[in-house]
Amino acid sequence: MRTDRRAQMRYVVDGLMLEIGGIAHETLDLSTSAVAVIRKPGVDYKMVKPPFRFKFERSVDADCRVSTMKLLREGRADIVFDYRVEGAEWESVLRRHDVRADVEPLEDVFG
Repeated sequence: MRTDRRAQMRYVVDGLMLEIGGIAHETLDLSTSAVAVIRKPGVDYKMVKPPFRFKFERSVDADCRVSTMKLLREGRADIVFDYRVEGAEWESVLRRHDVRADVEPLEDVFG
């Protein structure tokens, strides 16, 4: 069984798009198994069908086919999917392109 998606490391990759049935969606954040995208009007997310693919203009190493995808949560502005990609190095690709990689975590000054 998969762990809760919120417990997994989350990445923000600026410019990473998720194509859902040929329609590009901007990603908000993602882990190695869940992705949040900005909702597009008129798309019935309960009925999405392949092909699914991550596309990244800045580097081809983040372009990859999504083998399975399942709706987890539907919000007014965003949609969250459970997904699987082909390729064992997906997490290292996400780490390399994460815009928050160099950000120091905040220190708890009241702790």
